[in-house]
Amino acid sequence: MWETIYWVLLVIALVMLGRGLLWDRAGFRGRPKRRCRKCWYDLTGVDGEVSREPAVCPECGKVHKTTRSMRKTRRGKRWVVAALLVFLLGYSLRVTPAVKDRGLWAAVPDSVLIATIPFTPRSVKRTEGRWQSILFGDSSIHEQAMFELWRRARQLELDRLDYLLIYAFARLESTESLCGTDHDMQVEFQPRSAVYCYYLERGAERELYTEDQVKWIRRLISIELDMRETWPEGSRVFAGLSTRYAYRDRNYHGRFIEKIRIRLRSYGGHEYHFDQEGRVIAFPGRFPVQYIRADGMETIDSFVARVWSDDKVPVFVSKRDSTGSVNLLLTESSGHLGAPFNYETYLGEREIDYEIKRVADVSELVQVVDDDSVRNELERCLEAEGKHWYDSEGRRNIFFRLKLRDTPNLGKRRYTFGSPHIRSISRNERLAGGAWWALVPDDKKGWILEHGDEWVPMYGYLDEQPNEPTGDDALNLRMTSKPEFCLRDDAAGTVYSGRLKIHMTWEPAVVYNRN
Repeated sequence: MWETIYWVLLVIALVMLGRGLLWDRAGFRGRPKRRCRKCWYDLTGVDGEVSREPAVCPECGKVHKTTRSMRKTRRGKRWVVAALLVFLLGYSLRVTPAVKDRGLWAAVPDSVLIATIPFTPRSVKRTEGRWQSILFGDSSIHEQAMFELWRRARQLELDRLDYLLIYAFARLESTESLCGTDHDMQVEFQPRSAVYCYYLERGAERELYTEDQVKWIRRLISIELDMRETWPEGSRVFAGLSTRYAYRDRNYHGRFIEKIRIRLRSYGGHEYHFDQEGRVIAFPGRFPVQYIRADGMETIDSFVARVWSDDKVPVFVSKRDSTGSVNLLLTESSGHLGAPFNYETYLGEREIDYEIKRVADVSELVQVVDDDSVRNELERCLEAEGKHWYDSEGRRNIFFRLKLRDTPNLGKRRYTFGSPHIRSISRNERLAGGAWWALVPDDKKGWILEHGDEWVPMYGYLDEQPNEPTGDDALNLRMTSKPEFCLRDDAAGTVYSGRLKIHMTWEPAVVYNRN
């Protein structure tokens, strides 16, 4: 009933508004065709005079330089005010039920609430209290306005024009500000980006945006380099990618997705590939997947395991001024999560510049230990497990992983060790790989070996060791832990420097197709 009354009064208000704006018009419904725009005096007889010289109103003295200036409408202010009052009456009757239910914020029009989004704070400190995607806990006017808009969206009260208005405001924001939704949620929160992302996602789900608009929303990606600020003099610098997205597909149920590949052209002209989460999926000499699939990566077999990766790659840094730059190429592909990237669509390129600081020695950044007690304890509590098999193309694949076989008798702190060159001998083959690990104290488990469940690829050739080795030493894993390499561990505190020899056992992997 209230809705019907509102529309009736709205029509009446529009008629009254037209009466006030258009009715008193020169030449309309028998009125003189020329009138003074100031006092509305009849100037019909001055048509010919205006072409020669300006016409002057004999009543008030107003000068008219053109004939058009004597055709102005005399707007009825009383009619306009009356129309406004009728509209406000109808609107108040329409929102009365909502105001009784939700308070005075229910009386604010949708467009006014949407227009307040650009004034929402970019970031606030995390506070206690209500905590949802658009509530940031300070009970401010902005929060109350966004909460009312959120309730209307939940009740499907927002129409296509409302979502298009939100889209127009979003286009005025930067990509970085729109992608701040999941940035350090434990410390601070980004209300403005959360509001934009919520309605952009909801509009896309309801198919209220065009195909080009949805593509723009999907491509809102913020990419930053994740790297240490300070490195030792002469050491190689490693960095990862930190990605944030404005769009999260709520309709994804784990089958098909839009995959993003980020290609980084950097150190030595090599190309490294990252997925949409910033994880390394391919780089020179390594498998182009995150998991070992023993049959050639086309179907899933009985032996599927996580390949070791800290998602860091070497980047170039100038020796002269300690600056560098990387070029990122973004492409998109559809399909299964683990499937190859076929029929990729070009999304764009990004250029990221960076600068680091240098120190004289690695000991200024972490505590370096090199004593026999730590070495003996690492060798005692660790063991290596090796797997090997032949894939569908006849290639022999060899991997190993470290695991704890006993509780370390060390001080309760994080111990990092690793090397870019880890060597072993399996039967008549000399192998090489590279990785780092960290022994981390844990309140529940005692100790945890970080990266202990990941398999390190090993490379080698049959003709490198023509004589088959004998003795237990031939099966051991050997490395010289490098503190500079271990700086790839962002949480490194204590780093072991020195040689390690870890006992290793080899066995073939059981491989068969499920098909």
